[in-house]
Amino acid sequence: MVANPSHLLIDSDVLLQVLKARQRGLLVKLKEKCGVAPAVVPEVESEVRRYKRSQFEPQFGRMVENTYLSVLEPPDLRRLLAARGMLPALVEGRLRTLEQECQDYATRVDEGEAYTHATAAALGLPVLSNDWQALQVLTSLARPVGCPTARFLDLLVFARRCDWIDDEEGEKACRILDGEREHLLPEFKHKGSFSGSWRSFPCRLSADRTKAAHAPATFKDVLFLKTT
Repeated sequence: MVANPSHLLIDSDVLLQVLKARQRGLLVKLKEKCGVAPAVVPEVESEVRRYKRSQFEPQFGRMVENTYLSVLEPPDLRRLLAARGMLPALVEGRLRTLEQECQDYATRVDEGEAYTHATAAALGLPVLSNDWQALQVLTSLARPVGCPTARFLDLLVFARRCDWIDDEEGEKACRILDGEREHLLPEFKHKGSFSGSWRSFPCRLSADRTKAAHAPATFKDVLFLKTT
């Protein structure tokens, strides 16, 4: 059985949707129920803290302070590389290579997506990101990305299937995002659509561990999580 990942890296677009839709509790549930630590790279932290004159800086700070969101700084990366069996003598060289990879990605896509996907690929971690174009660009250039890469709606539907939220809460989140002119897939755009769509939605997050025979290999794969 494939173990749950240690962390789930979140890109700016998804984290902003989590904050706008008032769904910080979903990140709390991921950590408490799945043992998966939601995390961002420092470049995403900067983007979110600067968003619209620091609109979400207080909420971001509280999430980090309460340990429901981690910012992966170099000491954290060293620890995670060591936990994956990398010899101490090789860690610093791998960090330098990772920084070069991040900079290379950033010449192709925006900085937040670049550092998120390069770091996730180096550590074998999944990603939450809505940026389809960044995925297309990076994969077309044979650059590794987070496997899988789930979207905010995957997280919202997963939460509904795990009974972390009900239909009313899911609908409320969708309507908030629609009102903010945030990206929503067509099946969730119309009023009252959440309750009729979440059951058939091809979600990239699942609690059905009977199907978790192999680790995800592409960004489109499903991440099967053990929940308590």
